[in-house]
Amino acid sequence: MMLSDIPRHFHYETVAIDQTMDSLIDASYRQSFVPVIDDTEAFIGLIKRSDIIRYFYRRYQQWAMSAEQHYLPTSAPAQAAQAVATL
Repeated sequence: MMLSDIPRHFHYETVAIDQTMDSLIDASYRQSFVPVIDDTEAFIGLIKRSDIIRYFYRRYQQWAMSAEQHYLPTSAPAQAAQAVATL
């Protein structure tokens, strides 16, 4: 018996290594992981939906920290430290 003789229960959509992030996210809506292939259609690896969420959450955290430093007023602890420094 060959591996190809075993029936598949589900056909997983793949993304090529050179496809856009939009293609990857679109595929991740329908399946919990996305197989990645190279230009010869050889399997490279898997990207899990949780990996995508983690990536964008970390980017969001970096953005939020940057926005906080540049656009929001100084925090209360920082204001207190500045007040003590001027005494």
